Amino acid sequence: IIFHELTGINAIMLYSNTMFKKTGLENPRLGTYLIGIAGLIGLFIAIIILKKVGRRKLLITGHVLMALCHLLVGLFAYYNISMGVASMIIVFIILLF
Repeated sequence: IIFHELTGINAIMLYSNTMFKKTGLENPRLGTYLIGIAGLIGLFIAIIILKKVGRRKLLITGHVLMALCHLLVGLFAYYNISMGVASMIIVFIILLF
């Protein structure tokens, strides 16, 4: 569970309304709904992939892709590409579950 907490999920869950508000969404609650839907989609994808590739490959690949998403969120935020930030947050949530 420590790896789950070190991924940065708490920051995204706590500040998602602020992040989505800064991206230009009129209703930040829509961003919260998108995070919930992305988590559900990611969960179903993980269940399907788990049976085919195994836990170890899924864990390592998932953490590498989540690190890439964090890097892209930082770059998009630095260059003020708000839709890039929002899309990478959604992709991160899908990869997390």
